[in-house]
Amino acid sequence: PYFDIPITYNTKVKWWINYFQTSGRKWFRTWLERSSAYLPTMQKTLAGRGLPQDLAYVAMIESGFSPHATSTAEAVGYWQFIRETGKIYGLR
Repeated sequence: PYFDIPITYNTKVKWWINYFQTSGRKWFRTWLERSSAYLPTMQKTLAGRGLPQDLAYVAMIESGFSPHATSTAEAVGYWQFIRETGKIYGLR
């Protein structure tokens, strides 16, 4: 398969693969089901701006493709930006 971000396989990655194949399987399935509604648009937008399309998968891991996701650090949205970081990058 082709990836536009270098892939690393190490102990931590191996642990997460195992997690999402076992106890995290339910979450991963939900995220994959949601992905068809979000990935095509995200990847097209990223490609149109010259960015790696694989960045769309960051949204899957950060928020499970939930626009209402929030964290204890008050990060919000698909990519889980905090307000200060969003301001730095001109996000609204």
